[in-house]
Amino acid sequence: MYHIYLLFHLIGYGLLISVFVATPVLEYYLRRAESYHEAFKLANIVSRIGLLSPVAAFILLISGILMMQLWGYELFSHGWLTGKLLIFLVMVVTGAYSSMTIGRERRKIYQELIDGKDNPKLPGEILRIHNRQSQYTRIQSLFILMILIFTIYKF
Repeated sequence: MYHIYLLFHLIGYGLLISVFVATPVLEYYLRRAESYHEAFKLANIVSRIGLLSPVAAFILLISGILMMQLWGYELFSHGWLTGKLLIFLVMVVTGAYSSMTIGRERRKIYQELIDGKDNPKLPGEILRIHNRQSQYTRIQSLFILMILIFTIYKF
């Protein structure tokens, strides 16, 4: 049974890493899009790839808890396990909130630019949203790094 849980855990981790790799690459092309139509399409793709994140989180959480039980650990019996779970939950909640708000704002602004609204603040708003997305990606990467540190060193 352990091997099946481990396989699912690795699949979830692979999905999560895929999101963390694909998002910055697509962000790079999004920032260099030649037209607002192209940028709008890329923004939709980034949002759809972001939908993999909750799936990955669910797979990781369930398979991780099942593996903990196979090893004989209680849910909050060890500090490093509790730390991993708390960091993971913070990562999932902040990730869901940030990706929904950033994606919604970005698509709205690009749609306004496509519709031809002559608001001089819109390009500045796009830059602000791109910077927020970059900051969010760095923070999420730190969360992943902290989870790996707890896994390796088992404080």
